[in-house]
Amino acid sequence: MNFLPDTNVIINFLKGYEPDKSFLEKLIISGKLHISFISVAEFISGATPDDEEKFSEFCNIAEMLMVDGKIAKFGGDYRKKYSKKVKKAYLVDCLIAASCKAYELQLITNDTKDYPMNDIEIVKPK
Repeated sequence: MNFLPDTNVIINFLKGYEPDKSFLEKLIISGKLHISFISVAEFISGATPDDEEKFSEFCNIAEMLMVDGKIAKFGGDYRKKYSKKVKKAYLVDCLIAASCKAYELQLITNDTKDYPMNDIEIVKPK
């Protein structure tokens, strides 16, 4: 199985926080890690220049996933469905979940409450 980290896991990895750091390192070595362009936009929006440099290096070691029409459709469907059932259903989270659905990836996140979708697999770093 291949994996897609949520932005919070990427941030923790780059800061050296465990267990996120060790968990992603194993996936990097195994070649099973992917990154969504949604996470790129989310990360860059709050990054310092030093953070951006570390993130750029990180992005070179994993396959980047494009957002296409299929992912946009899945993400829109998730937002429509879950914005009525949970307090917040952010579009970026819905698009990350949609990427997992479209590419058949497991989502790695520390914020499982942000992902009420029951048709994707979610794991916490351990």
